[in-house]
Amino acid sequence: ESIIVNDDGIHITYAEYVPSHDTYSAKLWKNGTVTNLTAGFYDAATIGVTVIGSDVYVAISDSEPGPYFKIRQWKNGSFTDLTNGTVIATANDIVALGNDIYIIGQQSSTTTNSLGKIWKNGVATTLTDVNQINFLNSVAANGTDVYIGGYERIGTTTNYIAKTWLNGQETKLSQGNSDCRIMGVFIK
Repeated sequence: ESIIVNDDGIHITYAEYVPSHDTYSAKLWKNGTVTNLTAGFYDAATIGVTVIGSDVYVAISDSEPGPYFKIRQWKNGSFTDLTNGTVIATANDIVALGNDIYIIGQQSSTTTNSLGKIWKNGVATTLTDVNQINFLNSVAANGTDVYIGGYERIGTTTNYIAKTWLNGQETKLSQGNSDCRIMGVFIK
């Protein structure tokens, strides 16, 4: 869920419980008008919203039609599937830079590992080690730079290494001696 305020108004994304199906549906609230992004037959969660000109983009994790969550990009009423739902995939953040849309998240590579990925205008790039459990949690952009924050699990321990990426280049902020995670990135 997120909120963005621009010259066009206020955009808020959220999920609403649908008791008749015991699911959550994805919604967009814009200046007092609610748009149903999903029907509510399957679970869906809005991850974030961004706006370029008059185009509204929403990142969604959606289990329709299953069996696993997939990452979808909604733009002005149309969906683009970024993953196909054959393995678990979840989106965690979205940002616009110029005319480019960036969505980050993770996608299962095996039954126990996950890849941290960024989708730029729908094209995926893997940023992390296929042999680890990885999470990309937050993305921010400024000028020509894209900043990402996340973390990687160390082997079978419960320790995580905090990491950032600047334009795809990884920097470790911890060594894995304890549990250290980046949950948000902000540029002022």
